[in-house]
Amino acid sequence: MTFRTRVRKNEVGLVFRHGDLHRVLAPGRHRTRKRPFGPDEVEVVDVLVTRFEHPLLDVLLEETALREQLVVVDLLDHQRAFVWKDGRLFAIVGPGRHAFWNRPYRVEVEVVDVTATVPFEHPKLDAILRHEDAPKFFRAIRVSAGEQIHDVAGRGIVTKDRVTV
Repeated sequence: MTFRTRVRKNEVGLVFRHGDLHRVLAPGRHRTRKRPFGPDEVEVVDVLVTRFEHPLLDVLLEETALREQLVVVDLLDHQRAFVWKDGRLFAIVGPGRHAFWNRPYRVEVEVVDVTATVPFEHPKLDAILRHEDAPKFFRAIRVSAGEQIHDVAGRGIVTKDRVTV
């Protein structure tokens, strides 16, 4: 006995056998066979949902056919990343492993080290500070020209008129 699965153009099919990823299905019609110890399970994932989240993400990324379709970001405790989708800020992510579909959108990732000295400067700082995830990762302080602020170590930092993060 066989089961039919249809994977649409904006989807990817994940075929699991005994709980392990067996293969990745491209768009189209596919048949899976009923196995003596249970049928293959097919999970269809929408790539229009840019961020790919799955409880088995670390294991799934070992499959080359799937990993090639993703932009994977693996951040250490002192790193953050800006994820740009078609030139617009999509997400700010912290430590851990994150995956984003590389189609149909153009996804670019910019990793920053948060242990770097203040002030944090970026050509798109306003967009970053307006993003809903910004308060989780940044604290903005507006400093006037010549005003002095102190970092965690108590060192004085004289800045120009800019936002210090």
